[in-house]
Amino acid sequence: MINKLSSFFFGVKDYPAFWIQYESKFLKKNLTKGATTRFVAFDTETTGLNANSKLLSIGAVAIQEDTIYLEDSFEKFVRDDYHENGKKSIPIHGIIPGGFADGELKEIIPSFIDYIGNAVLIGHHVDFDVFMIQESLKKLGIKKRLKNNRIDTARMAIRLDYGRNAGIIEKGKYTLDALSNRFAIPMHDRHNAAGDAFITAQLFLKLKKMLRNKGVVDLLKI
Repeated sequence: MINKLSSFFFGVKDYPAFWIQYESKFLKKNLTKGATTRFVAFDTETTGLNANSKLLSIGAVAIQEDTIYLEDSFEKFVRDDYHENGKKSIPIHGIIPGGFADGELKEIIPSFIDYIGNAVLIGHHVDFDVFMIQESLKKLGIKKRLKNNRIDTARMAIRLDYGRNAGIIEKGKYTLDALSNRFAIPMHDRHNAAGDAFITAQLFLKLKKMLRNKGVVDLLKI
């Protein structure tokens, strides 16, 4: 029955139940008009910063009505003994091969997709983190893109400083470290996915308020 429904709604067959349920949350009848938007600030730790990198952990925390809800959070470590080239990143994130893990990719990704639902995704250089989730989905046989809207806190900061006319910028001024220092955000658990997600959530709220004061309301169009 589930596969028949997925074929009817989405034109595909044999997608797992978690993905069918995820896509159903974007049907118009399931998007409650006037409902408070749920944002999810998230971060991934990986073995590198390229297409061959492996996902090591995901951290996320929810935001609604300018409030960060720590009780509505997500943190999972992926069980995967990665190769030698991935060990170069160990001094940054501290995750070692064969260390503590919550489960395999096939368990972690469905739980994360269920967690985010149709929330707006927030990230610092969010496109990379979304890319890592989508690459992980491909490994599970799902060659479809995430449907969530997304907002990049780096772009928010650039818009705050330059408006719509940003030209050549000093990229070093817009790292998560630099912006955390600038806006007095404590950097606890830096380079830990859950810690970075919480830092990003705080940065998002600060930038959102400042942009709102400048008349920027639609953050999806930054």
